[in-house]
Amino acid sequence: MAVFAVTDASVVLNSVDLSAYCKSVNISIEGNDLDTTGFGTTNAAFHTRIIGLKDWSAELELVDDFAAGAVDATVAPLAIAGTAVTLTVKPTSSAVGATNPRYFGSVLVTSANVGGGVGELAMKKVSLTSAGPLTRAT
Repeated sequence: MAVFAVTDASVVLNSVDLSAYCKSVNISIEGNDLDTTGFGTTNAAFHTRIIGLKDWSAELELVDDFAAGAVDATVAPLAIAGTAVTLTVKPTSSAVGATNPRYFGSVLVTSANVGGGVGELAMKKVSLTSAGPLTRAT
């Protein structure tokens, strides 16, 4: 089993590489569980289920930067406009392959903050909700 520390993830939002600003990235995949239990089934008194519709989302934690083409200039317009864009995430910046899959799909920026505390690092937390399927490519 190959294990590694995440030190070189690739995070691209709307064709802008935010990897150098990104402190954490998480993609969550969820499916609605549908209860298929019926009368008279022989399931040892347990429910049976299938997965219905799926959904996915992502969370980014970014060191904020207000320069042209940087974090705020990329994220804020997307949050304000509500435009669907592509998010691409890889475990490392290396080429896509069996040990470095690319996850990508269309997202909406549903939450992004501006601000921080006195003397603290300016951070931006960004919540992204799927606007279509998530694809895993190797």
